[in-house]
Amino acid sequence: MMIISGANAGGKTVVLKTAGLLSLMAISGLPVPASKAKVPFYASVLADIGDNQSLSANLSTFSSHISNIASMMKNLHTPALVLLDEVGTGTDPEEGSALGVAVVDHFRKNDAQVIASTHYKGLKIYAANDEDVINASVEFDEKTLEPTYKLLTGMAGASSGLEIARRFGIRDEIVETARKNLDSAAREAEDYLHKLQSETKQAEDLRIALEEEREATAEKYARLDIKFRKKEKARRKEFESELGSVIADFEQRSKAFIKTVEDKKERKRLEKQLAANKAELKRQAFEVEGKRNEKPDGALQDEITVEDRPIEVGSDVLLKSFGTTGKVEKISGKNVDVMVGSMRMRQKIDDLQVVSVQKDKGRKSLEKLQKKAAKSNIDDELKGVQSELNLIGKTTMDAETEVDQFLDDSYVSSLKTVRIIHGFGTGALKNFVHKSLKGHPHVSSFGFAPQNEGGQGATIVELKS
Repeated sequence: MMIISGANAGGKTVVLKTAGLLSLMAISGLPVPASKAKVPFYASVLADIGDNQSLSANLSTFSSHISNIASMMKNLHTPALVLLDEVGTGTDPEEGSALGVAVVDHFRKNDAQVIASTHYKGLKIYAANDEDVINASVEFDEKTLEPTYKLLTGMAGASSGLEIARRFGIRDEIVETARKNLDSAAREAEDYLHKLQSETKQAEDLRIALEEEREATAEKYARLDIKFRKKEKARRKEFESELGSVIADFEQRSKAFIKTVEDKKERKRLEKQLAANKAELKRQAFEVEGKRNEKPDGALQDEITVEDRPIEVGSDVLLKSFGTTGKVEKISGKNVDVMVGSMRMRQKIDDLQVVSVQKDKGRKSLEKLQKKAAKSNIDDELKGVQSELNLIGKTTMDAETEVDQFLDDSYVSSLKTVRIIHGFGTGALKNFVHKSLKGHPHVSSFGFAPQNEGGQGATIVELKS
């Protein structure tokens, strides 16, 4: 149910007629001129609008309204839409107000949807005291003394009868005399409604201004974030390039030195030490770099995956123009309100892409940085590191290089346990693998795999932290 009040000639009757005509169009199968509409399939649309007084039928304004309403009560078939224009008018205001409340309440209790216009305080109070009844008003501009033809929901409106009378040519002294004749309670109530409407309009204007300012701030924040990310990406690329050069130079110098060592056993030991030092150098470099980039308060890194599904309230979305993510709060047609951090932004729906954001479960700093190192483009050999090495069919010479490289990559990638498959055969490959593992700088311990993982045909290696 909706009770509409407000200024004369403000559009109350137009609201009723529009609701009735659009409902009849919808249930008749005609297109409704609205971007979106939901209309029940009414069994009856009943209206008491206008003045049907008649001398021949001996009907006054009041009696014509009452006769029509009585007929509507008899012909009510739910679901129904009931439209009442200035219900209870044409008689003593107090009796008319009480009758108006009783009439609309009757239709409401009989499950009809009711829209009624009124100037009576009784109906305004009835709507204000019942949360299931919508109080609405037509807006009136106090400065121009003209209606704006806007329907405001959630508040009753002042009738502004004296101001309307002034606008239509009633002399000022007559209007002022009428104002003095108003009792103080009625005058205070009228003034209060005027003040409430004025403050509501000011609050709405302020809300719009704040919304525009917030959107501008959010856009500025997002652009600064994009600028920072670009700079950080460039700096990171420069760091990786410099680190690659340093490691390459270290490796080149070390190999040149090792070649000068004549003792074969000593040379082998130095080569292993070089591989271990190279891996340790990478690990420490990324640890220092990672600590530099680490967010305060242990902030977590998110993994983002694009998903092909419709945008809904609560969806995680990627803002394409800003390159950042947020959560959908509200969808209004083609506009979407998105919370990005603590900022709310309004974006076109075409500029958004649904994504899934997986939160890091709280790995410690070093583990996160070692994971970054494993994914870095410094060394392509670090990509796609497996926790298993298959040496079956390899010679001991081939196995030597592969085992060292495998252990280096596994250590840098923070793998705790790896498996080396050497098979049974003659045992030469197995013996060579075990010999290589003894004293290796990355190896904590090793032993044959359980029967369900290869038994003595494979070795499980525990790596140092």
